[in-house]
Amino acid sequence: MLDTPRSLSETPFQHRDVKLYSIAGYFCQPKRGFDAVAFGGYFRYDVLDKLVLDGQLIDRFGPSTIEGRMDDEVLVFDKEYQSRGYALTYEFTKRNGIWVGDYAGKTTGKGKAQCVCTPVLEDAFRVACGDPKLPQPTVGVSVTEDFDS
Repeated sequence: MLDTPRSLSETPFQHRDVKLYSIAGYFCQPKRGFDAVAFGGYFRYDVLDKLVLDGQLIDRFGPSTIEGRMDDEVLVFDKEYQSRGYALTYEFTKRNGIWVGDYAGKTTGKGKAQCVCTPVLEDAFRVACGDPKLPQPTVGVSVTEDFDS
């Protein structure tokens, strides 16, 4: 498991530079009869601390949560299946704009993985996502008021 910091460098109730990303990719599982298994989801990214927060993924094995860290060259996160009770660690490096790497878990073993992460929203501080690590929106807060149609 990752040694991801559990505290943020500022008081969490102050506005922070947090972005919303989509993530889509695949992991190889030839021992289970598949060449690859696709996954997709989202996460919030704390720019100051370079943390992947509140992430959720879905694949054929069910929903999972992710937490980790990301910078310009490395993406690393722990993925925990909500119904299966086991975790995996993914480690990627960026090659030509695509994250290429490996996963490992006690139950799953090791394998190759690849994904892309795309920024969706520049100011996602008050966007409700998975298990909150930052304050969530209150009733009446709209994240769409600045959207240009």
